[in-house]
Amino acid sequence: MKKIIRLSESDLINVIKRIVKEGNIDKSTKERDLDVKMENLRDNLENFIKSIDCKVKKVGTDLEIHCNGDHVGQLMFRKEGIKLKKTGEKFSKEFDFNEMGLLRKEIKKIINK
Repeated sequence: MKKIIRLSESDLINVIKRIVKEGNIDKSTKERDLDVKMENLRDNLENFIKSIDCKVKKVGTDLEIHCNGDHVGQLMFRKEGIKLKKTGEKFSKEFDFNEMGLLRKEIKKIINK
């Protein structure tokens, strides 16, 4: 036979607050992990662009690509993925975080043109 535990109203409220608080902590930890991963990707792409003899300018969370004194393109880091926009084009190409090879190829194409 199971025991029935009777809680007072204040005890029940405290239990609910603890459950909600633990859920919020878990959510904020996931957001911080995503921010750290995006920062690592940003650093890797910045080093890659510099290795091709181009300069990088940080604008907020985005990177502008400058080659031979010209603004060539922009890398935009969002929670959904990374967007690469060539200067003069209306729309950007979207990449997932796990498509670094394709992203590097597109950056090379933009720089070589």
